[in-house]
Amino acid sequence: MVPLLGIVPLVVAGPVTSSGAGVAAAAPTTSTTNTSNTSKSSNGTGISSTGSHHKRGSAKTGTSDSSGTTTTTTGQAATTTTVPATTTTTIGTTTATTDPSTTTTDPPGASGLAISVSGNQFVNQNGDVVQLRGVNRPGTEYGCVDDLGFTSGVTGSEGQNLSYAGTVASSLLSWNAPGASENAINTVRVPLNEDCWLDINGVPSAYSGANYQTFIEDEVADLTPQGMYVVLDLHWSAQGSFEATSQNVGPDEDHSVTFWQQVATAFEDDPSVMFDLYNEPHIWCYTSACSSNYTTAADTAWGCYLNGCEYTLNDSNGDGVPSAQEGYTFEVAGTQQLVDTIRGTGASNVIFVEGLGWANAFDNWVSYRPTDPDNQLAPEVHTYPSSGMNVNNLSYLNGTLADGGLSSDYPIYVGEFGEVICSGSSTGFTENTMNWADSHGYSYTAWGWDDGEGCGGPSLVTDDDTGATSTYGSIVEAHLRALE
Repeated sequence: MVPLLGIVPLVVAGPVTSSGAGVAAAAPTTSTTNTSNTSKSSNGTGISSTGSHHKRGSAKTGTSDSSGTTTTTTGQAATTTTVPATTTTTIGTTTATTDPSTTTTDPPGASGLAISVSGNQFVNQNGDVVQLRGVNRPGTEYGCVDDLGFTSGVTGSEGQNLSYAGTVASSLLSWNAPGASENAINTVRVPLNEDCWLDINGVPSAYSGANYQTFIEDEVADLTPQGMYVVLDLHWSAQGSFEATSQNVGPDEDHSVTFWQQVATAFEDDPSVMFDLYNEPHIWCYTSACSSNYTTAADTAWGCYLNGCEYTLNDSNGDGVPSAQEGYTFEVAGTQQLVDTIRGTGASNVIFVEGLGWANAFDNWVSYRPTDPDNQLAPEVHTYPSSGMNVNNLSYLNGTLADGGLSSDYPIYVGEFGEVICSGSSTGFTENTMNWADSHGYSYTAWGWDDGEGCGGPSLVTDDDTGATSTYGSIVEAHLRALE
């Protein structure tokens, strides 16, 4: 582990094991039809805007009715504690404050891990500062709906078996340096599909509903005892009776609320699990320069994102949805409703709220953030070479994240980053992004541990099971090993 200056030590998630590792004013609800002729911009990810980016604590079981409602058994209520004392830590160029008066932590779950927000840092069950570092493990957002299995990208048909969930950690542990006392990967972001979780809209029954939920719970139960935190991400969704076969502009009232009620209930007793409300939202906002894309005013996009609204899909503006959904009007579920739903289950887990503009726009994040009674919110940014927010424009990147006190008041999480290297060498983007994040004490997870992506996206590995790296993946692996 690289030593860092300060009173509070920076730690990774857990020791090596025998298997090899160790409040904002509410904006008015908006009802507007997206019919402007704003030109389509880059989606900010470096990945096709059509959605081709494939991108347990106590296990709970339930049964779904035709509307997706689940009856679920619940466990022990969360307990509130505080970190020992107010502390100030210098990480890279950033001074961070840990304030126990605003910290709510759960007791460690079955894995012994817990993570919570304290000031602009993450802290563990002991009150030590934690920098989340790791990878995304795609497949569970698309394998189920494409009838490939619970996950995909593996050799053969292993991903069609529930038992495969219990093998995911072993592949990730392969990146540990020999003799290391800590994990190279201490955090795994797991993308989810709301239709598969809820068993609705005709998704293959073998890989949805109770089976899908069991797979996800077992995957989490495999990761956390190895010292890895987990981020559960609502990655693919769809309104009405449409199948969730891609990313969408934002969470839908039809299903996303029920999805988060059930997911939060399932993991409320596991404080090593964090929730990512919605992947790359882009309601009336398609780039990092969100203000230039507003059809009327800021509260159109950000107000809808916070409070919900009626939205009409218009792919010519950059919505990036399947053609069958073009012109369809649906009710967006606002982030406030989703936070209220999660907290209503008793779950006090950390919640990530991504910026608009495909997680690139943060101009109004502070002003339009949802209110969280547990003070456990954190902003999430995604950055790729073609993103408006990236290390090739450091002054803009740092200035945007400092806007409104964002980086001084909240822990920054870079949920996705990466580059496609099919031939030749890296442009330096990947290493520079990790160095930048380290210098500020920001957390990050690289996209994506999925050998099925090949040259279609930033693929870290050439074999999901062995962890053999691609050229791009070898850069991430070496960097994470150096920080063990």
